Amino acid sequence: MIVGASGENIYPEDIESVLNTYAYVSESIVIEQDGHLVALVHYDSDAIERLKNEWMERWEISRDKFKEKEREWEEKMEELKKDIMKYVNSKVNRFSRISEVVEEKDEFVKTPSKKIRRFLYERRGKNEDKK
Repeated sequence: MIVGASGENIYPEDIESVLNTYAYVSESIVIEQDGHLVALVHYDSDAIERLKNEWMERWEISRDKFKEKEREWEEKMEELKKDIMKYVNSKVNRFSRISEVVEEKDEFVKTPSKKIRRFLYERRGKNEDKK
């Protein structure tokens, strides 16, 4: 549980369940960073690959020429983060709204029972606060 700025109880698991219903998100966790809620997401690699192929068709380029469009692809991924944020924030109460989406390239570290080792990421968020 995270205690919000006005003392409200925020349950990250509720926000994560919404995040995980988004088509391009495989798994996620929500942490507090500088008093804001930040969503760490690991994308569904198959869905992202389909998106990349769709964009290559629109740009009418082959995979070997994709490097030329790298900047446009990065802009598309930033748009995706904004879309995820808009989607989640439209489905949660106002004090559970996320202020940032951060991509996690690797899968989250898990316990043997396949639960995310949340404390590893929460600690990282607290370390960011101190910088």
